[in-house]
Amino acid sequence: MVERFGIPKSELLTNMCQALMVQGYALRSEWDWCRRTGRGDIWCAIGKYHSPTAKYQEIYIRKVWGAYQSILSRGVF
Repeated sequence: MVERFGIPKSELLTNMCQALMVQGYALRSEWDWCRRTGRGDIWCAIGKYHSPTAKYQEIYIRKVWGAYQSILSRGVF
C-alpha cells in the first residue's frame, strides 16, 4: 500500500479505520481475481488474501471457518 497509494506502514499500525479500509480493498482485489478465474466464491478470496500457496490457503480457510462456527455457536454474531 505504501508504493501504490502512499499509505505509510505506520499509518496502518496506528489508524484502525485506515487499516480496515486497506484490508477490505485487499480482500476485494483477491475476490475479483477469483471471479475472473472462475473461482468466484468468497472462500477463494479469503485463502488468496492469506497466501498465494494453495496448501496455506486451505489451512487458513479451515481456521477462519472454525472461528466463524465458534462465533455462531456462541450466538455472538
